[in-house]
Amino acid sequence: MRAYNYLLAAAAMGAAALFSSCTPDEKPDDGQDPVFSSATEGTVEASAEGDTCIIAYVLENPDENGGVEATSDAVEADGTEWIFGYDYSVDGEISFEVAANEAEESREATVTVTYNYPEGEEQSFSVKVVQAGMPAETMPDDEPYVLGHVNHYWSVFDLVEHNPDYSGSLLRDSVQTMVAAVEIEYNELAESCAYCLWQGDFSEMSYDDLYLSTKNAAQMAYKGDNPATLIFVTPGATSTLCSIAVDAEGNYGKMDIEYVTYTEEGKSMDFELYDEFYQTLISR
Repeated sequence: MRAYNYLLAAAAMGAAALFSSCTPDEKPDDGQDPVFSSATEGTVEASAEGDTCIIAYVLENPDENGGVEATSDAVEADGTEWIFGYDYSVDGEISFEVAANEAEESREATVTVTYNYPEGEEQSFSVKVVQAGMPAETMPDDEPYVLGHVNHYWSVFDLVEHNPDYSGSLLRDSVQTMVAAVEIEYNELAESCAYCLWQGDFSEMSYDDLYLSTKNAAQMAYKGDNPATLIFVTPGATSTLCSIAVDAEGNYGKMDIEYVTYTEEGKSMDFELYDEFYQTLISR
């Protein structure tokens, strides 16, 4: 009787094993698929100066061979990525770096976070990242003040290709093969500006010495006159633009300083703007 019961028990165990076994391509009957979702609500905001940001996620029933990956469409016109350095070392979080935004306008991108695991379908979600722009430089209103800018510079070769008639005036120097536009912004008390676009980085020079040198060597610009002055510059070089406001009585105010490096990536392709500046200069 005991032997019979033992055989019945063994047969029952064999049948159970037969019906509960599974092939390598199948999940156990009681297994659950991974569930991947965002734990970050709304947008991720980054400061204009650059930031380290975090996207949080929830992963239920993780697969031991699964993995999380983040990508974004944050790419500049020159191909540089301004969101980078993804770090997955903390469970449930992805941290990343956001490069400084030099423009006054804000910018945004989408970060897509994906979870992949063998024999399963990809799961993903997206989060918008919004980065503030640099605040516009402000001028005091209780003294004469100006802001000098070099927002645009062009390759002379691009300009000649745009308009062959420029060849006579532009193709005259084998070194200074870019043209920079110096633009001056005036506050209400400033009537003119003494400025100099120094060739070189003068950041190590004292303010007082640079002020005096600029005052002595300056060109003059006047409110309501030409929108810009066009000056030949050297590709790859750095210039120091110094601008001193002058009021209606001839009193000199403080000096504004701006540094600009002329890169191939930063050159302007706005040829119509150059046409406008050039035509204004030759018509006066």
